[in-house]
Amino acid sequence: MKLPWMDRMLTGMWRCVPFWVEQHTLTGGRRLAIHEFPVRDEAAVEDLGRKARRFQLSFFGGNRDYFYWRDEMRAALDEPGPGTLSHPYLGELRAQVEDYSISETASEGGLFRAQVTFVEATSKLRVVTEIDHAGRAKAASSAVLEAASEDLADSVTGPQLESGPMLIDTLRVLDELGAAVSAALALAAAAAAMGDALAFAAATIDAVRAIARAGVSTPGRAPEHRVRVLLSAGGALGNTWPDPTAGLPAQSSSWSPTAATPRQVEAAREQHAVSLFGRTAIYGALAEATVEADFGDADAALDVASQLDALADAVLSHESVSPRLHDTVCDLRIALEQYLRSIVPDLPRRTRFTPSATLPAVVIAQRLYGNALRASQIVALNGIAHPLFVRGGAELEVLTDA
Repeated sequence: MKLPWMDRMLTGMWRCVPFWVEQHTLTGGRRLAIHEFPVRDEAAVEDLGRKARRFQLSFFGGNRDYFYWRDEMRAALDEPGPGTLSHPYLGELRAQVEDYSISETASEGGLFRAQVTFVEATSKLRVVTEIDHAGRAKAASSAVLEAASEDLADSVTGPQLESGPMLIDTLRVLDELGAAVSAALALAAAAAAMGDALAFAAATIDAVRAIARAGVSTPGRAPEHRVRVLLSAGGALGNTWPDPTAGLPAQSSSWSPTAATPRQVEAAREQHAVSLFGRTAIYGALAEATVEADFGDADAALDVASQLDALADAVLSHESVSPRLHDTVCDLRIALEQYLRSIVPDLPRRTRFTPSATLPAVVIAQRLYGNALRASQIVALNGIAHPLFVRGGAELEVLTDA
């Protein structure tokens, strides 16, 4: 479970695993060979070049599933070779882990502290002072959707996309836009019947994009609500998808492809491929809509960040994910995390206020903000049915000034 004070910490990532930075140190210098000679007061200094820069990070770790997150971080730190370090002060770097130490205590359950020394793995340190976080997140989301479409086309080679209609039925439940989404879903159904995986992917992504953007610019529709709805669909894909082992001989542990007919094996593979595509399409489309959303407060943005992070986990942990799709999802996860963290400091936070007497919402807004027009904000946050009679003594959720 993420602790409240983590929202104020700088965030970083190593190999797509996020953490919160407490302190960092950059060390460097020159490699010198100093030649000293007997009975001489001078020394000859030979410059052998620049030392490899080291980045020492002290950070905290924790998540909604602490043990899963801890094991994921330890595996990332133990993995050999260079990787991408998203440094909160220096931008993105190619680096390798030199050494690390991790401490866990009973008094800080669900949290661990780490000291890690990274060594640069490139010839130049690219210090990034200004980044177009929104642009990078949009580009990364487009890359994810493209990779998902190509993987689906590579994986589904049968005469029919047998699992496609189930994804379409899941999305149809969310169809609140009428003709636009219905037309896209109809095209997806037709493409599935013809076995055209790329056309099915394109039409489905169009539908998911439209659903994800619905309400983003509509007054009174909070963007985090739209994220929750689509995340529910993503969860439904994983929980209700047909069991690929259905109808196969029972096994003591897991099913064996050798015990199935070739068509059963092919159908199971197609079902897994379409399931992964559905989750990935929802994740990529939600990322695009999130960048376009106008968040009313920091808590809403952080809530969306947490939920998108959970959906990224669902995609990355899928057994059918390819290395290409894995890398693009990791890039989007980093870009989206950095974008949301970049907008949070400028957004107001939620707090509590209890009016002493029953008052109109406009009076409360005037007293709190000196602006009666913000009454609609109070009404929307609290679902007030009668704005002229806001009951006294009842706690309200209001926004602080950014």
